[in-house]
Amino acid sequence: MKSAILSALALSAASAKAGTVLWDGTFNSSFVVDDFDLWSFSNQIAPYQWYIHGDSATSEYLDVSSDYKNPVDTTDAQGIKITIDGTSFWEGQTMERSEIIPQTSEDLGAGHLYYHFSLSTSETNAPNAAFEHQIAFFESHFTEIKYGLLSSESSGTDNTLRWMANSETQWSTDLVPGQWYNFAYDIDFDAGTVGLWASNGSDALTQVVQAVTASTSSNSADWHIGQLRLPNGGSDADAEDWFWSGIYVESGDLTTDLAGPNAGTASSAGSSSAVSSNVASSSAAASATSSSAVVIASASAVATASSTANTSSSSVIASSSAAQSTTAIPTSATSSSSLATTPSVSSSSSSSAPSTTTSVDPCAGAPDVSTSTTVPSSSVVPAVSSSSSAAVGGPSISIISSAGASTAAAATTTASASVDPCAGEGTSAAGAASPSSSTTPAVSVPSSVSTSTKVVATSSTASASTASGSSDPCTETSEGEVKKRSEALRRQETAKRDDVFEYQRDAEIREAMARQAAAKRDDEIERRRDVEIRAAMKRQEQARRDDEAERKRDLQRRNAMEKRVRAFREDIQERKRDETMRRGLEEMVRKRGVTGARVGLKGSRASGSTGARRRGRWGVTN
Repeated sequence: MKSAILSALALSAASAKAGTVLWDGTFNSSFVVDDFDLWSFSNQIAPYQWYIHGDSATSEYLDVSSDYKNPVDTTDAQGIKITIDGTSFWEGQTMERSEIIPQTSEDLGAGHLYYHFSLSTSETNAPNAAFEHQIAFFESHFTEIKYGLLSSESSGTDNTLRWMANSETQWSTDLVPGQWYNFAYDIDFDAGTVGLWASNGSDALTQVVQAVTASTSSNSADWHIGQLRLPNGGSDADAEDWFWSGIYVESGDLTTDLAGPNAGTASSAGSSSAVSSNVASSSAAASATSSSAVVIASASAVATASSTANTSSSSVIASSSAAQSTTAIPTSATSSSSLATTPSVSSSSSSSAPSTTTSVDPCAGAPDVSTSTTVPSSSVVPAVSSSSSAAVGGPSISIISSAGASTAAAATTTASASVDPCAGEGTSAAGAASPSSSTTPAVSVPSSVSTSTKVVATSSTASASTASGSSDPCTETSEGEVKKRSEALRRQETAKRDDVFEYQRDAEIREAMARQAAAKRDDEIERRRDVEIRAAMKRQEQARRDDEAERKRDLQRRNAMEKRVRAFREDIQERKRDETMRRGLEEMVRKRGVTGARVGLKGSRASGSTGARRRGRWGVTN
């Protein structure tokens, strides 16, 4: 008992140092891959959005198992494997993508927050180091993890796992298969800074990069948990597996312990929360064994958070005392534990004390535990022994315990409990256990109880009821629940198909718009080409006209020049004829020696120019 109290106090102290979880992306033991398909844009259920993936079934890209988590993580019951392969093309993109996104109403883009996650790979389906991988990134890429050869590099491979901020490498290491790499983005959205806490294996987180300035922003639905692989000019159809664990976002103090914010809750069957109830202290501790029973326990200090109950039964621990305390009750534990039953005890007292009534529903899919307090109307508590009776709606077990005789100054504890195995809300059986006359209000708290739990009656009345061959209300309730779940799944499947059709219609519309835009661009290009062709033809026509005009001008100049040349030649010939004629006449005059003729010649030159005149006047006689 002492060690249990110390363990509970240590757990409480450790939890006090951790921050406040704003969004929890861990996986409990009841989560299955098909749960991802329940989400759609018309049915946005937590904790994840799931729509960025290829055309194959969800099970081709996602899987959950306890083998996929960091062994030191005791908040997660399971880890997740996210796969990309040659079919992981989303919406016709050339990059391969498999990504899940937080689904939450919390604001994950304000204040000082820590984004937690752990990564690992295996030698089987190892990532291709020749391609750039973008991991755990935001839409704006102000911070992200990258692996492989960056798209800005030319060729080769790169086995580097690096943390980027503002598109610059701030921290890096070699990726080793089987090694867990633990991270926490230290983001101050108000200050506009981001830092990194990291560790390997089971080591606690330490700050490896102090805050650097970044354009921090998030709309609470843009943190992509998964992988985006760029083609880098090539392709690879082989599958790549990445294992994720410890995914959550917190504010306040940073949780550096890799066990997680709710360490030790991974063993709970389908639940990660403890149930708080008012427990009063008395003189002895008690609990129940393998049947659906309610046990009344008392002690000076009860630490039921570390106690266990059988997994095949619905066990509720309740106690009462003059002073009440709040104790966390786990919803399930191992079947190897057993708790002592309280024997029939008779007692009386001159003072009255409150009684605690607890009822359990072992048939509902998420059974309830109801706890109520009844104040007796009589000042004397009658002697009561362990018994059972038939409760409304099915067999029930009632155990009333009162320990120790007391005086008028001592407080007598009387507790009553009944089990209704089929009621949706746990209620106490009327008149089954409490000798007090009072109305019992019920307060429901969650519990994990198997639907196959059997109720064992301890009296002949209950045995007769069980053996009478009456119908099993648990079966009827289970069938009703199955029908409801089937109907809900059918509606969800219909909504999913509608979403798929809507996606296809949107894709067709986008494709048609893209074709129209492409046709419009082609038309514009053709129009511009026609304009350019017409302009070129105009320029060619103008050049032809200019050439023709120039040719005509050249022809005119040649003709004019030829005319001048002909005139010049005619003048030269005329001068030559005149010169020849003059020389002939002078020769004739010189030979004949006629003076008058010389004189006449001079006179003729002075008075006439025509040939006729020359012959008439130049006539010489002997």
